Amino acid sequence: MTDTTNLGLPLIAAGQAQKHVTHNEALQRLDALIQIAVADRSRSAPPASPIEGERHIVADGASGAWSGHVDAIAHFGAGGWDFITPAAGWCVWSIADNVLLVFDGAVWRDLRNLPVSLDNAARIGINTSADAANLLSVKSNAALFAAITGAEGGSGDVRLQLSKESAGKAASVVFSDAYSGRAEFGLVGSDAFKLKVSPDGAAWSEALVIDQVTGNVSLPRGLSLAGIAAPPPLTADHNDYAPAGLASAAVLQLSADVPRSVSGLGGGAEGRLICVINVGSETVTLVDEAAASAAANRFALGGNLAVAAKQAALLRYDGTAQRWYAIAGGRGGASAVTAPQGRLSLQSGAPVMTSAQAGRTTLYYTPYLGRTIPLYDGTAMKPVAFSELAAATTDTTVNPAAIGAGKVNDWFVWCDGGGTLRLSHGPDWSSDTARSAGTALQRVDGFLVNAVAIAGGPAAQRGTYVGTTRSNASAQFDWIPGSAAAGGGGAWFGVWNMYNRVAVETSVTDSTCKRTASASTAVEPFHASGPGGGLNNRVSFVSGLAEEGVGVRMSSYVLIAAASGSYGGFGFALDRTTTYERAASLGGVATSGNSGTISCSESYTPQLGFHYIQALQSSDGSH
Repeated sequence: MTDTTNLGLPLIAAGQAQKHVTHNEALQRLDALIQIAVADRSRSAPPASPIEGERHIVADGASGAWSGHVDAIAHFGAGGWDFITPAAGWCVWSIADNVLLVFDGAVWRDLRNLPVSLDNAARIGINTSADAANLLSVKSNAALFAAITGAEGGSGDVRLQLSKESAGKAASVVFSDAYSGRAEFGLVGSDAFKLKVSPDGAAWSEALVIDQVTGNVSLPRGLSLAGIAAPPPLTADHNDYAPAGLASAAVLQLSADVPRSVSGLGGGAEGRLICVINVGSETVTLVDEAAASAAANRFALGGNLAVAAKQAALLRYDGTAQRWYAIAGGRGGASAVTAPQGRLSLQSGAPVMTSAQAGRTTLYYTPYLGRTIPLYDGTAMKPVAFSELAAATTDTTVNPAAIGAGKVNDWFVWCDGGGTLRLSHGPDWSSDTARSAGTALQRVDGFLVNAVAIAGGPAAQRGTYVGTTRSNASAQFDWIPGSAAAGGGGAWFGVWNMYNRVAVETSVTDSTCKRTASASTAVEPFHASGPGGGLNNRVSFVSGLAEEGVGVRMSSYVLIAAASGSYGGFGFALDRTTTYERAASLGGVATSGNSGTISCSESYTPQLGFHYIQALQSSDGSH
């Protein structure tokens, strides 16, 4: 053997001449190998001007003087390169890499990449020091846990498990600001999953709790719906409505110029919640199952859902059904539909008349409390938006006939086959106080509708009853408050509203009344000898339903002639001109020459149809 087994040092042979040469060669190799540190491991060719003792690990692609010596330790000495072939287990410090390298028999490996077992290590600190409370401490700007792939013999999964001793302990992750806790999630003090937050690391508030048995979520604190889509006011009905910002919004703020409808909403995704808030003053209706919108954008509400002013509806999207469902809010379905929000009027744009309207030939249905009216579609009452409707007394297109003279008629709002809302009247009542079979009403979902079809008008049950009128002798409409006039300023209220009624007070005054002595003791209209034969001293009115009572009070100054036994009296009656009503007071003054103001009053039960209350008078027949 001429070399040593491990380091390959040359041995001095017995009887060898010039022993110093072999000895010096061995020393040089020892100098190259003991406490070895190489300059680098990335060179594949020798440096141009190496210095004595310089060492390198020859990299792949070796050339020049290093050709054929990949992975060998190149040592420059005595003016030339010496190559030392490493054996498995040799260790070298790479100055350029600042790392310890180990030769595994085939390649040089970074010590950091070698499989190392740290089983039962007391503590580990990475770029920092571990302590008794934090046995594992890492100081880093990022940490990576990567799965061992299936190709590498792993499952491809990666999990981080935190296991606590018992239910009352904590297994959690804490997020801190300068080591002062601000948020914590995990199993904190129980086996329920919790999320807590803190402003200072001392006071903590639970924001979310998920029960470990049921999976139910509790929100112990308030819930804020951020992300608001606030499109411009609706100026038309919309299908497949998808305003800017809807995709990322939790709240959709709507408003409208007049009552509008939306038949479909974009942005649906399984489980998505969106709160629709009406921030305007007009009702916005979400239309149920409207074919005008794409199937995936439609609402499944069991009926149209009206979102009134300053109200809201919470919707959830079902990805399987591809429909928006209402969780809460709005007014949908038959039981939640509101009453008609308009009033019949003889004055356009004035739902409540305050001045005389005489001889009118047009009747209006005008918005009052709002702009919706329920209409029956054959299944349920559904709210429909409307603007002011008008009907002429002479119209026969959507009415069975023109309005006749002195006739009582019921009025209905309905939708024709073209989707246009109409205001139409039914046939004449059989009398001033009785409907005929053809004018019968019935209730559907709590609202009165026409029981039978009306010629030119709504089919049976399709017209919502809104009121009743009584025409004058000229087949026109009057709404005339009482006044003071010679012979009486009679009042005539020929329009009655089914909904949104307003109390009416009126006064009829005869400014020239005087009854002189006559031979008659009969009861007659008050101031029968004056203009109009006393018939202007009355109040005429119509009622579509017998639901409202009428209160009457009459007073007058009476001057009795200077004759014993003389008297004078007055009163009133319902639908009579020759006999006093049962509760009227005669108010007689029996002493000759007396005078004074007397009065009487009566409250009438509700009346159906057209009626009048007539002022009456009588005397002793001599004075």
